[in-house]
Amino acid sequence: MDSYQRMCDILLHQSYGDDPNHPEYIENKERMYQYYIVETAQARDKVYADPALYARCMEELDTRKQQSAELLRSAGLKL
Repeated sequence: MDSYQRMCDILLHQSYGDDPNHPEYIENKERMYQYYIVETAQARDKVYADPALYARCMEELDTRKQQSAELLRSAGLKL
């Protein structure tokens, strides 16, 4: 919620000034809420609710972690 609020403050205030009653401000804030809060939470909950999907996600995270570590090592960084 904090990130969502910061994004609204920055993006919407830049576009619509300090007029939170502007119809497009209200509409876009609702769209941002739907995307950043509702859809993100639904995707996260879907993963947590399905043990097989959760396991695949954890495997993918581990693979990406290993790949990232290898790239850092190849660039001369110690981990």
